[in-house]
Amino acid sequence: MTTPLQGYYQNSSLYSHRKMLEKIVDLNCSNNKTAIDLGCGAGNDTAYLLEQGYNVTAIDNSSDAIEICLKRFKDSQNISILQKNFENCNFIKSTLLIAFSSLFFCQSSLFKETWQRIVDSIEINGIFCGDFLGVDDSWARSESINVVTKNELTSLFQSFEILFIKERNEAGQCALGKPKHWHSYTVAARRRSSNL
Repeated sequence: MTTPLQGYYQNSSLYSHRKMLEKIVDLNCSNNKTAIDLGCGAGNDTAYLLEQGYNVTAIDNSSDAIEICLKRFKDSQNISILQKNFENCNFIKSTLLIAFSSLFFCQSSLFKETWQRIVDSIEINGIFCGDFLGVDDSWARSESINVVTKNELTSLFQSFEILFIKERNEAGQCALGKPKHWHSYTVAARRRSSNL
């Protein structure tokens, strides 16, 4: 029997990559095409990065997601697929790190340390793009969810040039189709220095 999460990953593997990723790839002016997809899920964004000539490290802590990616990319080169928690991960150097709908599942008590490892892994002039949950999100009441205020968010990017921040604060649905109030920030930023 398929669990709801397995069903979600199987269904989501039929979708395309996030259209925003095309713009992010264009912003990466490095000749070194090394990317990390943190919280890769069914691998839709990973597939697009591979098509664009990137060497991709796809990371997810879900065995269901990893199983789908191992099957999906079994004949692909230039990919490493890892089942790991972000909090326990030492990231390779990359020129592009994406973390869509994943960082808010990082343990709050370990987020600062995890974020520093993420920052350190991005090469100078490399690009970060990812999502963060805001305090008005309906999941913000859960101790297992990591949320940020707008000020906390901008302070995370002291060693970056922020290219854009898109805020979403509206009623919607979660990935499993249940009603949910979303308060999220999507941030794209270019690493500009090694100092925080």
